Amino acid sequence: MAIRDVNIFGFIFSLRSLVVFLFILCVRGSDIERNLLGYLFRNYNRDVRPVANVTQPIEVRVAITPCMLVDMNVIDQVLTMDVWFTMEWKDAFLKWDPEKYDNQRSLVIPARKIWQPDIALHNNAAENKRHLTKREYDDTCIVSKDGTVFCVWPTRLKSRCPMSSSSEESSRICHMTFASWVHSSFQIHLVLRSAEVDQTQYVPNRIWKIENINATRSEIYYPCCPEPFLDVTYTFIFRKIDDGKGMPITIAVLLLLVPFQFILPPESNQRITLGGFLMTIHVAFYSKDAKWGEWSLWSLCLVILSILLSILTSHMCLRQQERGRVSSCIRKACLSGLGKLLGVCDNSLTHVIHHNSSYMLGGTPGDTNYSLVNLLRGVIEEKYEREKDSQEWYRLAMVSDRLCFSSFLILSTLTVVFNIKL
Repeated sequence: MAIRDVNIFGFIFSLRSLVVFLFILCVRGSDIERNLLGYLFRNYNRDVRPVANVTQPIEVRVAITPCMLVDMNVIDQVLTMDVWFTMEWKDAFLKWDPEKYDNQRSLVIPARKIWQPDIALHNNAAENKRHLTKREYDDTCIVSKDGTVFCVWPTRLKSRCPMSSSSEESSRICHMTFASWVHSSFQIHLVLRSAEVDQTQYVPNRIWKIENINATRSEIYYPCCPEPFLDVTYTFIFRKIDDGKGMPITIAVLLLLVPFQFILPPESNQRITLGGFLMTIHVAFYSKDAKWGEWSLWSLCLVILSILLSILTSHMCLRQQERGRVSSCIRKACLSGLGKLLGVCDNSLTHVIHHNSSYMLGGTPGDTNYSLVNLLRGVIEEKYEREKDSQEWYRLAMVSDRLCFSSFLILSTLTVVFNIKL
């Protein structure tokens, strides 16, 4: 029992010693960093360029790592992309000897405490056009013993991407130009951190594919200042993956639906509803993609024309009593000629009217009720004449529908055949 108690006591003592040793290391480590930060920032001014000689420029190395294409707004001509923006420079006032600080070779320092170059996206399209270093939340930078400051900041960039009239609809060329906002090349020497753009973090887009990214550095003179200014431009070449191949098929299906609104009865209101629905869809397609705009515009014209003709035939059918009888020339040309050709049968009941009226109310001049019979016979014949006129207008509306159906079916088929490129 005594030996067992000694072992337990030794284990507890060793555990306590380990905890105390780790606590001392943590306190000592935090003291070292605190002393180092106090040494670095005792006379530090983040508003002054950190150079030993004010006549010498400070070299700033920049790079971007594209992460995701958020939006390609063709109408507003704006490119929105999530990137990692990287900057690296040497701060002459953030150097130390690692041997004096327990071999501490780097520090993580909040970016707001140190000097930062005023690098901005010159073709910025965002509402908040601030410098890339003026951020809404605190970021940190890694500072090495030789004064090298390394910062990587995730950010969302919106740049103007104007399109020329000669550019292909399936490709886009966009630029992002970074430069100091006020410092010339005599104060900030802007260079590329790498000639190649890292795309390992990029998430592919469903519609647009990055074909190539070029990074160039140029020197520009502005009318305001005699000093040259340096900028770094990243050129993105995008290619559409789908290239709108599904759109013409959709437009073709919608266009082939146009003639079928004339199959509905002339007095039906659903035919106007169907035409309005097709017109709305065509307007949406017309404004969605400029490549198929000409085709969509022609299809939209056909839909509008079909709606107008549907209104005309519906008006012809519903207001038949106000129009009186169909003129003889129209009856001969449309009802007798086109009607038989388009399969609209003549359901005239003239012979039935006279036969039935004579059979049911027949009489002779010698009958006592002959006048009453003639009166009733006139009422029945007038009723059947009105029905005959109504039937002729209905047949005329049906002839118009059959003619429109055939014409629009031919026009829609020809439009689809001549516009879809398989």
